This record gives sequence, C-alpha cells and structure tokens, in this order.
Amino acid sequence: MSNLASISVSPSSATVGILKSQRFYATAYDQNNKVYPATFSWSVTGGIGTIDASGIFYAGAAELSGSVIAAAQGVSGAASVNVTTKGSISGTIKNVDGAAVSGINVYLAAAPAQAGSSDTQGRYSIGNIPVGAWEVDTSGTAMYLMASQEAIVATAENTSVNMFIPYRFSVLNESGIDAPVTLITGTIRNNGSTTANSVTITYVFFDDTGGPAGGAQTAAVNISAGGTVNFAAIPSFPIDSYWSYTRTVSAASF
Repeated sequence: MSNLASISVSPSSATVGILKSQRFYATAYDQNNKVYPATFSWSVTGGIGTIDASGIFYAGAAELSGSVIAAAQGVSGAASVNVTTKGSISGTIKNVDGAAVSGINVYLAAAPAQAGSSDTQGRYSIGNIPVGAWEVDTSGTAMYLMASQEAIVATAENTSVNMFIPYRFSVLNESGIDAPVTLITGTIRNNGSTTANSVTITYVFFDDTGGPAGGAQTAAVNISAGGTVNFAAIPSFPIDSYWSYTRTVSAASF
C-alpha cells in the first residue's frame, strides 16, 4: 500500500511584483517516488500576500520574502517567494561580426555598482534594478570600444538588452598574408576618441595539426584618436605554408 511521502511545489522559487499574481502547482509523491493523488491546501508565510484554493498567489504591496506552502495529509512542500518592486536586465554581448565576447563589464551608467560581466557565451545579467529608464553601458577594453543602450525596467520583469560592441582598431589594406609570408603590410586605424599608446599587431600562424608555424609582430606605435598608421610585420623566418592564423591588436593604454 502506498502512502503520501512528499510534495513538490513549482516553480520552486519565484520573484513576483507587488500586487501581481503567480500560479503555483503542487505534485504529491508516494514512498516509491510515484505520483500520488492528493487534494492540497495552500498557505503563505512572511506576510507576502494571499493564495487561493487553486494555487494562485497574489502578492501584497510590500517588498517581503516568504514561502508558498502546499499541504495534504500532514505532508507539505514549499516554494520561496520574493515580492519586489524591482526588475532585471540581461542579454548578450557580441562584436560587430556577431561573435560572442566574454569578460566585458556591463553596468548601469547612473549606478555603476550594479553590474555584470559577460560569460563565455557573451551572456550577462544585472538584477535588483529599480523600475524606470536606464542607460546600460559596456566598459571599453584594449580590443573594443564602449557601447551604450537605453532600457526600460518594469516591476518583476526582465528586460532584454543585446549589445554589439565596435572594435577599437581596424586593420585596413592588409597584404602579404598569403603564403609564403615574408612581409605583412597594411594600415591600422584607431576608432576611439582618445590616443592609443604602444599599439602592436601580433600574428600567429598554425599548421594543420594546430601547432605553431611562425609569427610576426609590428613595432609599437601611438595612434591619435581617429588616426591611421601604416605598419609592417616581418616574420623571424619565412612562413612557407600555414593552415590558419590569428591577428591580435593590443595597446598599453587608450
């Protein structure tokens, strides 16, 4: 004979806006973890609001935390609930070529301490944001310029803000990259609004096994805001063939 052993409430946690509602569901299980038929009674703790007999929770007018509880035959299960006036912002950070960029700091211009950082998939999230209009900014790096976008935050809702960040430098008129590589030339442009100091371009070439096939680096130069400089990079020895290569532009300060 089976007996009611546990009750699961879903969602197991929820953030609900003040004076808004959220539907909760309960499932009972027997000692063999099989679904068990049960009629539930619902209640709340923490003064967070009320809940009706069907599991619909109605948040109160104050920011509080508590629980929604489903009970039957002396067994209960609970979900945590946070009633809030605030919202959140999340999205992805990509470069202008559409590739995800990690390690980019994203913050609210009017409240810089409220920030997030993009992960390896370019995703970020900022929570606990007061309702209203906000400017979302990214921090500039040696590779990317900052970007900015407006967002409207609503109570207990997430606003999606996906941002495309421009490159700090552009490499133009590149030549000599085809094997055999003996001299790479071109022009580099500073897309930023300040002088970039000690700018270098580093090339690394790989063979078909992913091993190193050689490399080359330009001399360090300073480039004024919006300015261009011609460059040349000579490998330490000619690169007769390669499978792939990377090109990295870096600056000491900007």
